[in-house]
Amino acid sequence: MIENTAIENKIILHIMRRPNKIKKAIQFLGNPVLTDENEITTMNSGRMDGVVFEETFQSVELKDEHAVLRWNTRVGPSFSKCELESLFNKLILMPYRFKKIKEGFGVLDSDIIFTYEVRGEKLIITTFYGRCSLNNSLYQLKTLRNYNMANNEKIALDLDPGAISSQVPPTTPEVYIEFSGVKTRYTLESYKVEGKPLPIFIIYCDPGKTVVLDINQKLDVKVNKNIIMMLFFMHYRDFVWEYVQEHYKEKVDELMIKFTSNP
Repeated sequence: MIENTAIENKIILHIMRRPNKIKKAIQFLGNPVLTDENEITTMNSGRMDGVVFEETFQSVELKDEHAVLRWNTRVGPSFSKCELESLFNKLILMPYRFKKIKEGFGVLDSDIIFTYEVRGEKLIITTFYGRCSLNNSLYQLKTLRNYNMANNEKIALDLDPGAISSQVPPTTPEVYIEFSGVKTRYTLESYKVEGKPLPIFIIYCDPGKTVVLDINQKLDVKVNKNIIMMLFFMHYRDFVWEYVQEHYKEKVDELMIKFTSNP
């Protein structure tokens, strides 16, 4: 059995060989299991213009309890200052999660609007406006600001307590990896979903392509070899072996004969 596995691994490496270079690898502990896999694509879908911050932040801080109050009345679900800062300091490790709309205004996960200050390598969040997905007026942030100033009044941003308690907080993946092949850069995230023994992966390929892989089922389409190779390195070799047999059958048969007769 060990000998057969060694030959199978040799075949995988021969077919999939790609010079993956890992830039960053993070494992997050204590993450909740998602109840619906659609949450993965929903929370990662771009819904608002913005660019990744030029600054490299080492930490995130809420300026005061006012910011916490605004989160708990406009965003949800309710958290303490310590809990929010702990969450944000995980999210900041994935730079694309925080984007800059304009100076002083940012967006988290293309949905949650906040204001900020920069202090050295620290992002200071001063307040929250709310979720674009729940308040469409926030998509027109610049217009909203002008309206408020010109009319000396505020558009209602607070949500009712029921809506606040039903919100899902920003989710961190089990694993986050930044890696690259010869030309392309990749970001890989894995999420556990209720009822599925193996994780679901979302992979961002530079420039601008997203691949979602559920390795709990057979993959009917070919995927870039760099991605498959990374899954092999992450010890999902059984899935990779089945994938290689499905999509490279003739090559597998040829190499099996070669490596069996000349181990």
